[in-house]
Amino acid sequence: MSRECLIQFAHVNSVSLAGQLIGRKVVWKEGKNKFIGKIVGLHCKRGLIRARFRKGVPDQALGTSVELVGTLTRVHPVKKEVGKGSKKTESAIPIHPTELTSIEGIGVKRAEKLKPCGVKSVHDLASFDPKKLSEKLHGSEKVVSKWVNEAKNALKD
Repeated sequence: MSRECLIQFAHVNSVSLAGQLIGRKVVWKEGKNKFIGKIVGLHCKRGLIRARFRKGVPDQALGTSVELVGTLTRVHPVKKEVGKGSKKTESAIPIHPTELTSIEGIGVKRAEKLKPCGVKSVHDLASFDPKKLSEKLHGSEKVVSKWVNEAKNALKD
């Protein structure tokens, strides 16, 4: 039995998408038993996440599916034809991240330091000039430029 597991969601293939799942709950079901966990962090740059469960998850859970509890932060509906004359609304993937902490290198503390500079979301970050923002933060222009580029790429997806 393991309390911590690595999980890969089919639609999550980048750090920015995986980052917005941190703090969300996941459930693995076995018959009537439910094993509830919380996404606690990222594992690598390919969208793998780490989930910590309240009780240890049995070994037979490996390779099976978990359920993500609740709705995602921002989902754009897409019309998809199901049958003649009928239309079904489904969630579009990818999901655009809104939290600053979804950007690699920006944690909770850094996000708090960015707010007085006028950066409260990924969208705000993408619209900033890296040189001006690095001056306000008294930080490296190279690092800030990486954040801005990642924010722009995240919004393109």
